[in-house]
Order: sequence, then C-alpha cells, then structure tokens
Amino acid sequence: GCTFRKYSADNRSGPFEVRQTMTRYASILRSEEGLNKSRQKLLNLETRLEDMSLGEEAIPTRYFKVRNMIQSGKLVIYSALSRKQSLGPHYREDFPPNLPALV
Repeated sequence: GCTFRKYSADNRSGPFEVRQTMTRYASILRSEEGLNKSRQKLLNLETRLEDMSLGEEAIPTRYFKVRNMIQSGKLVIYSALSRKQSLGPHYREDFPPNLPALV
C-alpha cells in the first residue's frame, strides 16, 4: 500500500484536499447538491486514508490531523444538510430565507 509520508498542495492530498473541498462546497453559500458532493469527496478521502499504511518514515501526526479534519468536515456537512434554512452567515442557495414583506 501507500505510505503516509508526504502531503503537499502540489499533489492535492491530505489537508489541502479537505480544505479545498470544504471551501468549494460547504462554505458560506451552500446547496444540497454541493453538500452531498463534499460529503462524498470526504468519504472517498477517508477510505483512501484508511487504506494507507503508516510506513517507517511516516509521520503519524499527519495521519491524525487529516483524519480529524475529515471528521470535522463531515460534522459540518451533516449539520448543514439537516438545516434547510439559511441561518446567520451561512446561506442555503436552494432554500432562500423567508424574509418578512416590507410595508
């Protein structure tokens, strides 16, 4: 299997991939479609992560950092999927807020 040695923005793995996914699909402007895409991307990354072995030269803290980033991202996504309303700074594009009519 792969060894979990290097993460860099160049190979789009690890922390960079989690940040990119969350920024693109689960940021301030959200939709159910984007949230589902981000959930699937994180699940795929999680599977790849679990398939990797910790080689002799591996840095275990990187493994745990990415695993924790994935878990945190999944919690944000699941929470956002369960809340259909726009709330605070987070706006659901597919469920616009119910604003009172101006008189």
